[in-house]
Amino acid sequence: MSVTAYAAKFGELAKFYPHYEGPTGEFSKCIKFENGLYPKIKKEVGYQKISLLADLIDSCRIYEEDNNAHYKIINEKRAKHHQNRGKPYDAPAGKGKHKVAYGQRTSGGDAPAGVVCFKCEKPGHKSNVCTAEKKRCFYCGKTGHTTPDCKANVVADALR
Repeated sequence: MSVTAYAAKFGELAKFYPHYEGPTGEFSKCIKFENGLYPKIKKEVGYQKISLLADLIDSCRIYEEDNNAHYKIINEKRAKHHQNRGKPYDAPAGKGKHKVAYGQRTSGGDAPAGVVCFKCEKPGHKSNVCTAEKKRCFYCGKTGHTTPDCKANVVADALR
């Protein structure tokens, strides 16, 4: 409820409480009115010790309007800044769902890189499905021997 609506409702109900009539009635109304305010408004206005209800209502209303104007400006700036941003989980159309042709893999970019066999050095298949009878060393890359028989590998192991 806004301060203006709260003040109107408070005024209607205060008529029915006889304690608010007389010399101390105005200050009692102020105390009761302050106790019904939002804690943020009560904190900002309560230290002023206003003893006239009309002045207290004006002070609360002004604080509320200033505070609402401040948040309205902040929200407008925030909305303007994030206006053209998509949601973080939204992918642009056509992105992320590529179909890769058999024998090709992506190179990290959009251009596919051809798969080349390590044994026979021919494109289109991998070494685990290669039918060539060539032996090729995974350590030095030369043909004719395998990694356990590699002299370069034996030398490197001896140096370690």
